[in-house]
Amino acid sequence: MAIIQSIMSKLGYIPVEKIAGPNMVLADATFKSLSSVMSQISGEVSQAYAQSVWVYASISAISQNISNVPLKITTEVKDKEPITIESGPEYELFNQPNPLMNGKQLIEATMIYMGLRGEAFWILEDREDVTKLPTRIWCFDPIRFMPILDQISGMVIGWRYTGKVGAIDFGLHEIIHFKYFNPYNDVRGLAPLQAAKTSIDQDYYSGQFNKTFFQEGAAVGGYITVPGELSDTQYNRLQKQFDNRHKGYNKAHRVGIIEGGADYKEAKLTQRDMDFVQMKKLSREEIFAVYKVNSVVMGLYEDIKSFEGIKTAHKTFWTECLVPKTTYLEEQIWSRLFSSINGGKVWVKFDLSTVSALQEDFEKKVDIGEKLQKMGWPINAINKRLELGMEDVSWGDVWYAPINLVPIASVEATPKEPAKSIDSLTKSFDDLENLVKIAEDAERERVWKSYLTSQGPVERLFKAKIEKYFFDQRKRVLGKVNLQFSKGVSDGIFDPAEEAKMLENIMKPIYELSIKTGFLIAIDELGLSGVQFVPLDPDYLGAMSMKLTNIPAQIVGTIKKQLDEAITAGIAAGESVVEISDRVRHVYNMAHSRALTIARTEAGSAISHGKFLTMKKNGVKKHKWITALDEEVRDSHSSLHGKVALIGDKFPGSSLKYPGDSSAPAKEVINCRCTTISVKET
Repeated sequence: MAIIQSIMSKLGYIPVEKIAGPNMVLADATFKSLSSVMSQISGEVSQAYAQSVWVYASISAISQNISNVPLKITTEVKDKEPITIESGPEYELFNQPNPLMNGKQLIEATMIYMGLRGEAFWILEDREDVTKLPTRIWCFDPIRFMPILDQISGMVIGWRYTGKVGAIDFGLHEIIHFKYFNPYNDVRGLAPLQAAKTSIDQDYYSGQFNKTFFQEGAAVGGYITVPGELSDTQYNRLQKQFDNRHKGYNKAHRVGIIEGGADYKEAKLTQRDMDFVQMKKLSREEIFAVYKVNSVVMGLYEDIKSFEGIKTAHKTFWTECLVPKTTYLEEQIWSRLFSSINGGKVWVKFDLSTVSALQEDFEKKVDIGEKLQKMGWPINAINKRLELGMEDVSWGDVWYAPINLVPIASVEATPKEPAKSIDSLTKSFDDLENLVKIAEDAERERVWKSYLTSQGPVERLFKAKIEKYFFDQRKRVLGKVNLQFSKGVSDGIFDPAEEAKMLENIMKPIYELSIKTGFLIAIDELGLSGVQFVPLDPDYLGAMSMKLTNIPAQIVGTIKKQLDEAITAGIAAGESVVEISDRVRHVYNMAHSRALTIARTEAGSAISHGKFLTMKKNGVKKHKWITALDEEVRDSHSSLHGKVALIGDKFPGSSLKYPGDSSAPAKEVINCRCTTISVKET
């Protein structure tokens, strides 16, 4: 059935024959009374999301953080890594689930209802059976849903939605029911508000008490009493004087002055008043506990003593509160929607790699990875164990011994022989040049693999952030597409300066991480200890500023140019809004494919710049170019392999001072995977 017609229009009661039958019965009060349960949660606090600041703050923090994580639709491909779906009916369904919501708002609404009601419902429009994909997804208040039970078995066989326009029955294949487990009800979810009932009431009533106090109360700094009684005239005059001088919050704590035989007494804060303050704080903490949020996430830093404490609080919020919820959503969407479509090979997944709070400190991961490698773990196993996010490599399943960096299997297979002199060793080769070449190849492999191990995670993080930026920008642009554009102008839907600023804010922390990574690589290669990275160092700041000044504007400029061309062509061809929107989608599909190129180029360039500056600061005079020497390396870089240059000079026959040098032509920088190594003076 068409939900937009049956629910949003005034058609009255709509019977649905496919569910109704001789064994169908509506649930009794035990199952259907969610609305009555909610009304019992609190007397006056019937709308906690609007009436309690901490309930609103807690649920908003949960729903907005989860909805801001990109929801990727992935499909299984035989004998290959799963791929992300970026077009087609599944993608469009979750990008624009219904005319009133985009995908982000659908997730946000779902989590708000989960926080308020303990459950949420998705109506899957036009889903004929479990093997079909719906055309739209709707999310409405769970209070409006009531289970339909089989009279014989007592099992749920459908749901009845009741709104202002009447009642509509849905089969189980048309509903996804999300819920928190409820030990007191087999069908309905348990609302967190029920556990927080007393705390919410106390916080609300204390807030109302304060409001009334400031509106009507009079607080004085002390009292002056007089002996005996006052006449009516004296009393009335005194009452008027008192009100004029003390009533209202802006006149609090003035000393009350009364005539005749006066004696002053100070007004003190009572124990009851002090307990009132503590009660407010306790109520707040209990509400936080119910929702598993913490004070730092709510913007309260009174108990935090360091920046590390802030980072830990945000990470805890994600690992203990949000990640379990995203996992549940993924599993429920797959089991209730995708499991019976195309063999269950499609699923949705929240891309948590974009969450900065979940990014482990890179330096710590590198240290742990190095220790694991020395213990005998292959690089692919380390990558998986530490969740570095890198793709497995063909050589990564074999451990390379630290001594000579050869497969340990080769070392074990080689019989032990007496040590040989250099002369006898060189005689086993055709000439000395072969021995030198083998040593150089071992050095190249060691340096390049070390660089790749450090560069990979940064590149993946960069890629995830760029992809999310393109995804969010695409939604913003598509939401503004119409036929009123001036020919060839996209300014109405695209503000280049604003977009560049947004991208700059996204890229800034990753550039800093990249430069720090280059610093760590250089420090490790030079064998230095006790040297700390200083982000505010003018040289490092200058490197980052140069990147932020140019790169975001260039990326945004490219997108704008492509949008202008797409919109111009669509208008010239007399296309509809839908057709022009398809052209815009194609622009972003192409942009999405460029995310890896941008990430690899910018991560590599910033890491190399950070390494270059660190070597220069620590007295290195010369460095040598190292490349992978595989089929992906451009010829101009292959010819540089092994060449030496003074730090700060261009390499012989090249425009590059170091790999990824931003001052060199783009053709020499894009997708560069080269690095350099310091050369010791002889």
